[in-house]
Amino acid sequence: MLRLPSATGACQRNSESLHLLPIARRSSSAVRGATLRWMPTRHARHSVTETPPVREALDALRHRGERVRMGELVIRGARERLRELEAEREDEARKAELRRRLVERLRTGEGIDVDAAYEVREHGWIHR
Repeated sequence: MLRLPSATGACQRNSESLHLLPIARRSSSAVRGATLRWMPTRHARHSVTETPPVREALDALRHRGERVRMGELVIRGARERLRELEAEREDEARKAELRRRLVERLRTGEGIDVDAAYEVREHGWIHR
């Protein structure tokens, strides 16, 4: 069963999860039969608006003669973001481990110079 446009123009979902997305609406300026009204696909489709920051990034590639392939850029961007998230997660885990070790050292007193701690408490930090 296919998705067919309803009276409002929205597509109805079917059991095969086939997407039918509008490609172009007919208008008085369109060449009849030159475009498809609906494009069947099983994959989600996305559009990207070239806002000033997006245009600036893409123009840098275009000025070097690079062909802009949106799919490739999205894949690279997603992979880079995953690397960033993983690095952030590892950094947070490292900090949590350091905090845990500090709390343990404070709790047990292991590795802490108690006399130095009291001196700092009484006299503050002295820089020479």
